[in-house]
Amino acid sequence: MKTRAYSMNLKTVLAAAALVACGMAGSANASTNLISNGDFSNPNVHGGWTIQNALGGWVSRNGTGVEIGASGVYGLPTVNAGGQHLEVNGYGFGDVYQNVNLTAGQTYVLTFLYGGRPGGGEQKLNVFAGSDLLTATPLTGSYGSWTKQSFSFVAKGGLTPIEFKSLATSGLSSYGNEVANVSLSAVPEPAAWGMMIAGFGMVGGLVRRRRPVARPLAA
Repeated sequence: MKTRAYSMNLKTVLAAAALVACGMAGSANASTNLISNGDFSNPNVHGGWTIQNALGGWVSRNGTGVEIGASGVYGLPTVNAGGQHLEVNGYGFGDVYQNVNLTAGQTYVLTFLYGGRPGGGEQKLNVFAGSDLLTATPLTGSYGSWTKQSFSFVAKGGLTPIEFKSLATSGLSSYGNEVANVSLSAVPEPAAWGMMIAGFGMVGGLVRRRRPVARPLAA
């Protein structure tokens, strides 16, 4: 009976410890995407494309429009469930952004897919977080395919435009600079990671503890 009771108590403690560790992990989780409509699924263009001044949280800064379309239309593979992405060059060399409320001094990571549209000629793109230029050199399109891009920066705080700005080149002005699956996440603070690791360590320590050996009853 003692062995069974001990086993039940151990299970209870393990369950509680696991919940604590998961809670710590949740507080340290950097996977929350702060970008709205990062997969450009809104609006659903039903296999076509559309250009408006503002679409699903994205805004055209220089009046060339926000162009969202089905990836197949642009000669690129589908990379998300909605099958759509942004073409920065709408009615001309484009400048598209979305305002996100960021915490001053917090480090963030911006990731997205960048692709070149076949037949568009030379394509170049700069990326900004507010006034900070994230691209040391402009991105250049890889025609017909996607490349993953990742940039980290420390926010100045407040509403910050995450901005994709194409450069005027010899390529077609309204034909290129494809962007998909945009994600912006806060990097967990070191203290949060420490708490999470400690929580999982507690669970691991309890698992490794030996159970007491049941003694036979005296005759």
